[in-house]
Amino acid sequence: MKDAFAGPAAATQKYLRTSLAAIAFALIVWVVAPSVGLAQESKPPDRYTEVANKLLSLTKLPLSDCRWHADVAHPEDGSLDDSAWKPISLGANFESGAQVFRCWFTVPQKVNGYDVRAANLKFAMDLQGDGMTMLSIYSNNYSIYRGNADTLEPVSLTTNAQPGQRFLVVVRLEVGDQPRKLVRLQTQLPTASAANPESHRQSPTGPVLRRDQPRQRGAHRCQVVRGRRLHDSAVLRNGPARKAT
Repeated sequence: MKDAFAGPAAATQKYLRTSLAAIAFALIVWVVAPSVGLAQESKPPDRYTEVANKLLSLTKLPLSDCRWHADVAHPEDGSLDDSAWKPISLGANFESGAQVFRCWFTVPQKVNGYDVRAANLKFAMDLQGDGMTMLSIYSNNYSIYRGNADTLEPVSLTTNAQPGQRFLVVVRLEVGDQPRKLVRLQTQLPTASAANPESHRQSPTGPVLRRDQPRQRGAHRCQVVRGRRLHDSAVLRNGPARKAT
């Protein structure tokens, strides 16, 4: 009698063990698989993208020396005395009507350690609110933009900025029936470092070195020809040596 039940009991135990193992495996897969998928989906950050973003943020300088006044004739005139005008900054509100503000800016020697010489200096501003506002923007007595404030893109002041160079940026606003709020007012100095971080390397002493700098005299160039390393005196002038026939 005991032997008669031995076979079914053993089969039942084997079935239970198999079922439990399958359930345990399913639980492990259910817990581990999402984390594995996340690990595969999360890519390491792009080092050059991070550097570029950091450099771009370092080269955006807010304009702080700005003064506002009701509309005046020829506000772009550099000889105009604006010392008694109202200082303004981000968050300033412009009510309906014509008005002007002037900002003085001096190109710094460096921005957070980065050279800004020969940079494309730009002026950028944004207004918040509804209603049409027309802008007339001047730089050092020259008109550089006239149009709708809502379509304004950063406008170039110079393509060859030099340390110590001084700019007077004048903005004349014709605000419609809705007030506008100043939410961006800055200069942008995108350096070569920010535009192409791979083209620079940091020297042990700190200054940024440019790979596109002119090659110094006497510098040797080499070229590999059929596994051999030849100096430019042999290769670049005369071409690879040919085997005599």
